[in-house]
Parts: sequence; structure tokens; C-alpha cells
Amino acid sequence: MTPSVYELELSPSLVTMTTEGWLSLHFAFDGDDDSFYDNKIVLNSRGIQIEEGAVAVANVDLDSPSSSSSSRRSVSVSGHGYDFDRDLYVVHLSEDMDPSAFLNEYTLDLHFYSAISDRPVEGLFRFLHNLLVMFFFLQ
Repeated sequence: MTPSVYELELSPSLVTMTTEGWLSLHFAFDGDDDSFYDNKIVLNSRGIQIEEGAVAVANVDLDSPSSSSSSRRSVSVSGHGYDFDRDLYVVHLSEDMDPSAFLNEYTLDLHFYSAISDRPVEGLFRFLHNLLVMFFFLQ
């Protein structure tokens, strides 16, 4: 899997000290020798809670006009998994991704939540300095 574009939107709340986020990840499936990943997408999920019902995967042709119905085909998500020891989230697909297919580009869209921390270790955290509140996102 080779990511090409990350579109990330974060909406922090100073009232609840949480962040709501949306990610759209564009990637090419390059068909590693390990067939374990042919029907899985594995992402780092440290410190975030993913809304599983909002996860969507599509096979796309980035060279076609976006209005063309043939330029995007949904790929069914068959399940979700977690490796809590390594902070990984796994999207299980109902079909194998095929690097030789005409449309070998994919998008993954997901919606997530995270807490805003006072510890500058990971995720979105706040830093107070001279009454100025700054947010940093570490991954």
C-alpha cells in the first residue's frame, strides 16, 4: 500500500476537550509479496476511536473525471479488527485488492474521535503559554 494523498480535517472542542476528525486516504495497492494484506487495510490507531459504521473504501480511477460513474466503485467492508498491543486498526474487505486491476487506486474514508491531552506525547494536545492555547498533533 502506497499512500499518495492524506486529507485530514480536525474539529477540536475546548469545552469537551475532544477532537472529531475525518480522514480521506488515497493509496495505490502495489501488491506486496505478502498476500496477508490483499484484503486488509492496516492503520495506526493510537489514541483514536474510529466510528466503524462510517468507514468506506472505494476503488477509483484518478485519471477519470470525478463525475464519471465508472471512475469509482465501492468496496464492501466485511469487518473491523484491532491489535491493541500495537495500536493498529484493521479494515477487512469482502474482496482482495488487485494491483493488476484497471482501477488499482483506492480511497479510505473514516470518521474518528480522540481526547485532547495535557501530555505532549501523542495525538492532539494542548500547550498553555502566556494565555495562548496551541494545539499540536503528533503521530
